[in-house]
Amino acid sequence: INAEYMGHFLSVYFFFVFLFFRFCLFSPPPPRSGAKVASRKSERGMSCRVIVTADDFGVNPHRDTGILHAFTDGIVTGATLLVNGMDPAVAVQRSKECGLIKVLGLHVNLTEGFPISPCSTIPSLVGTDGRFLGKVAFFEALTNNRIPAQHILAEVSAQICRFAELVGRRPTHADGHHHIHVFPRALAPFLEAFSTAGIRTTRIANDTLYLQTSSPPHISSTDVQGEARWNGHPFYRSVCEAARTASAAYTAAGIRSSDIFVGLCLMGRWNSVARMQSLLRSNFTSLDLSTNSKLNPDSNPDSDSNSCTAANSSTPSADCSELSSPSVCALAKASSSSDVTVVELMMHPGLNPLNTLKGQPGQLAKCTDEFWYCYFSKSDDREHELNVLTDSSVCAMLADSAKSQYLIPTSWGELALDQPPPD
Repeated sequence: INAEYMGHFLSVYFFFVFLFFRFCLFSPPPPRSGAKVASRKSERGMSCRVIVTADDFGVNPHRDTGILHAFTDGIVTGATLLVNGMDPAVAVQRSKECGLIKVLGLHVNLTEGFPISPCSTIPSLVGTDGRFLGKVAFFEALTNNRIPAQHILAEVSAQICRFAELVGRRPTHADGHHHIHVFPRALAPFLEAFSTAGIRTTRIANDTLYLQTSSPPHISSTDVQGEARWNGHPFYRSVCEAARTASAAYTAAGIRSSDIFVGLCLMGRWNSVARMQSLLRSNFTSLDLSTNSKLNPDSNPDSDSNSCTAANSSTPSADCSELSSPSVCALAKASSSSDVTVVELMMHPGLNPLNTLKGQPGQLAKCTDEFWYCYFSKSDDREHELNVLTDSSVCAMLADSAKSQYLIPTSWGELALDQPPPD
């Protein structure tokens, strides 16, 4: 009887021990009060190949200096070249000196500056001054079907050829300035040009993290009209919507993209060392926004006024308080079925000429071109991003993760080697 009693006792005892270890010791802690948790689970065994891309290389020497610094002394793994920038030949020469040229891709630009093609061959893309129409006017014309596909094809092809002349090879990676390559009415000519040139990878900017953390759900690309539609939150939402549709088309053409894209939610002042650390710490599964960035978090880094407001309103939009309040938001589950997930982090580092040329009025007076020295390039946000990307703790975290094979830094160029050329 004693043995039978002892057997039952031990069975019950070990059952409760099992429950204690399972649900008390190994269960995740509850979220902080007021925290917001999305649905993606962290896959601890999953390794991520991380591409950190610096956009707009070649636009002006100050941006170039910042990008080169972020590449040699920070976590940037590659850059995309604007072949119609201020002096792209000098930029390419500088990239040779540090090895960046090996991982340069093409940033096709149809919205700002001067085209590579003769204006007479692409009249719908340019104004009377011979420049591209500008971001807002381009998207208005594209949406209203005033830009023939053959004009887009001609200029994209011309920029691919110009890249080859400058760099000495055709690009294996290409994407679009202002994400133009994913919008429906531009998609077909981009696909044709990329496939013909043997481009193997592109960016699909479906930033699900941005949609969950920074974009008011009530604002969409169809809720506003005019200039507001193509700036700030409405524009970013339209980019994500277009990217979701374009993804299947690029994949069908044999052109690969990342499984996870992050960037819209970390532009300029929305970024910080703490936020970057949280992203790296979670293997790109979540972003902790409980720590504010050093700059004002209640601003829109893509707005001329740098104010975070709802479209057609002077009232701060809902995302401002959300960005500055304690919260934890997570990425949607990656669509890749592979054991290795490819993540792209889009960044725009640089030096602000208003700071670097302070006390040199003669030199500063030359920094007035509406494209080469637009408000975006002359914003302190560029130096803020540069400081985050070169922060010693951020660099150390990525290096440690690489040693453990959780986060493996790579580039589009290296990824393209694993991708067969499009048929």
